Amino acid sequence: MDGNSQFTHAQPQSPSSSSPLSAEGQAAIEYMPTAGATCDTYRLKLYGKLHFLKRLKPQYAGDVRYVQAFRKEFEVGYNLEHPHLAKYISLSDEGILMEYVDGETLTSFLQTHPDYFRSKANSDRFLSQMLSVLQYLHGHQVLHLDLKPDNILITRINHDVKLIDLGGCYADCFNDTTAHTDSYAAPEQLHPTAQDNRLCEATDLYALGRILQQLPCHALYKKVIARSTQPLPASRYQSAEEFRADCFSRKSAFPLFGLLLIILLLAVAFMLWGNKGWDSASQALQKETPAASYLQSAEQPVEEHSATADMPAAVFRSQQDVMIYVLGKRFRQGSYTVEFRTDGIYMNGRCMSFAPVVDTFEGHQAIVTANNPTQGFFRFLIDSARSTATEMSTGEVYTAR
Repeated sequence: MDGNSQFTHAQPQSPSSSSPLSAEGQAAIEYMPTAGATCDTYRLKLYGKLHFLKRLKPQYAGDVRYVQAFRKEFEVGYNLEHPHLAKYISLSDEGILMEYVDGETLTSFLQTHPDYFRSKANSDRFLSQMLSVLQYLHGHQVLHLDLKPDNILITRINHDVKLIDLGGCYADCFNDTTAHTDSYAAPEQLHPTAQDNRLCEATDLYALGRILQQLPCHALYKKVIARSTQPLPASRYQSAEEFRADCFSRKSAFPLFGLLLIILLLAVAFMLWGNKGWDSASQALQKETPAASYLQSAEQPVEEHSATADMPAAVFRSQQDVMIYVLGKRFRQGSYTVEFRTDGIYMNGRCMSFAPVVDTFEGHQAIVTANNPTQGFFRFLIDSARSTATEMSTGEVYTAR
């Protein structure tokens, strides 16, 4: 099933009369020098379509244990169908006939595509497909028990996973012909008499963690590898779903977490702006009409209060500053009265700022200075739709830009 293997013609055993391999099949059969320990493998064309054939090696063909495992593999696999599991088609004296997968083992793929799994997206896709097929097997009461790179094919097109070799699997009706490969086997497989040695889904997930260690970007899976390869089954993931949730759910939650973080930062910024926004807003607001004669000149010297706990350093130097401050507060539409008192600025009787007005509003406006504060007020009309404030006694209009 290795798409990069070299095939050589071989003399197959003579098919029995019950074999689906006709003369047409014999004429197109090719030997595949795979690394199978107990089986010989062939590629053959049957009715114009490529198939994969595996049969026990001669030295194992007479051993009842291997014959039982061989038959078990077919009977278990024949009843399973999953896009990432090689299909089992028929069993005869010739062997097991399966779908042909144009690809190579994960072992070979890592050598021929050394940079493929450096991509986190590719590694995640591989892991997702492995968890999908394991979840399917476990849902059908089947444990693979011999997961390793040589039993995982990567297709030539699209690089999809195809899991093979159910010869050592555990099924609810075949529980006495299991097998494993030491370098990927869980402790309960290596030491079956030890405490807590029950074979379970966590046994396959242990092997999956060991396989992830072979990928170039294995450091990205450090946490899930550590948990899936715990010595005791109870300390590992108990299902493929749990493995998937721990590995992938944070990704889907991250955008939501990021959104919440942005909202929090905006809220903090808005609170800060609420305290100081009127000062920066004064740079973005201006009158629509020329400055009135009663607005004090910027060149005129100004006496300012020093900051105290009850009296911030911010000050109003003119009526224009006060109007800008009011617009910056975004009041609702309506008529308002601003009062200048010795202890601050009040709007409709409500204190809006402790900042003093240190300049003199000439004309009929109230005079409020730092040295000789007196009370006074003026009225204006806010149009929230236009973001304007109109001084009712003069008709001057201030607009937010």
